[in-house]
Amino acid sequence: MTEHSKAHPPGLFGHIAGVEVALLTIARAGTFGAPDDYVTARRADVPAGTTELSVDRPDVVDVIRVPMSEVEQLSRWTWTVRLDGGEYEARQMRDGQVLIGTFDSRFVWGDGWDGNVRDGWQRWIDAEGLDVTPTRHGVVAT
Repeated sequence: MTEHSKAHPPGLFGHIAGVEVALLTIARAGTFGAPDDYVTARRADVPAGTTELSVDRPDVVDVIRVPMSEVEQLSRWTWTVRLDGGEYEARQMRDGQVLIGTFDSRFVWGDGWDGNVRDGWQRWIDAEGLDVTPTRHGVVAT
């Protein structure tokens, strides 16, 4: 797939009431006193009427905690980005740019790279027209 707008975006996703939702986190029962395992998402992204877990922590108004029992097809999507003869992992996507990264110093050259041998290198690039391969990884909530 050579056009990023046709590729599934990278990140954690699940279906809630039949709607695919970008998720922020997965948490275990007991976290902040929650009675069940749950996921968090932006409230605006979740279908109206979705069950919300309350926890022993002040809520962030725009984030909802949804019981894992209401989430289907939990998965993490990754992108492999091919650029200038190297393959990179897409780590983040924001404002039309993708943060790519690698631990292979052979592919780190030119301006714009930050990092080191221990933590890897990364740089922001324009997302438009990238050669990407999206991959879905099923996530099993335990």
